Amino acid sequence: MKIIKLFIITLVITISTNQIIFAQNASDSWSINADFGSLLFYGDIKQFDYIPILKNRNELRWGTSIAINKRINYYIEFKFQLLQGELSGTKRKANRYFDATIFEYSFNGIINLNDLIFANKMTRISDNMTVYAIAGAGVVRFRSIQRKLSDNSIVKCIGYKDNGKTKKKMTAELVIPFGIGVEYKLNDLLGRYNNEFINKLNINFEATYRSAKTDKLDAEVNLGDDQYSYISLGLTYHFSE
Repeated sequence: MKIIKLFIITLVITISTNQIIFAQNASDSWSINADFGSLLFYGDIKQFDYIPILKNRNELRWGTSIAINKRINYYIEFKFQLLQGELSGTKRKANRYFDATIFEYSFNGIINLNDLIFANKMTRISDNMTVYAIAGAGVVRFRSIQRKLSDNSIVKCIGYKDNGKTKKKMTAELVIPFGIGVEYKLNDLLGRYNNEFINKLNINFEATYRSAKTDKLDAEVNLGDDQYSYISLGLTYHFSE
């Protein structure tokens, strides 16, 4: 609920600051996005709270996503995203580690923050760069296996049967993604290589935190929900402008 309230407050501030009616600057453009980035788990089976270990059971994993975006007007855009990848965590003191495969689909709202950041400053950077906030909801489907560090024997499984030998239907749980992103026009970076295709292509960077409404991502049920982050770099193609 706090995320939704913050999302609404930001929207109201944006409108009132600029005194612009939504009907103005409206656009019905569609775009498609593809990106690649790092996935980092936060939960019970984790060596440190925020920093990943990179040796002797690397906790840093990778993911890819595709998304379809629909821009309603200058301020508001909607995004349907599919994300797949892996999560991993290690807890040496407990002699445990886990590996999980995830597939997430979510529906997100995007708010253009440019006028809050570059208010009354119509500079070149604000014309070519968009800073935005993201918040939404979705479902994460996953399978997870927890093992002993000492001998790799299986301790617990989620989404498997026969002690981890056979896959079964993925477990599905609610997930709440939120974060911030930056999108920059690629033609401004490439200069003389501009053409019609490149003029519709943007490069984007996003940092999102995803709160899963479950404590089973690491196959360790305890108090509190598990979370993971997705930090990505990608390309967005706008079909019309």
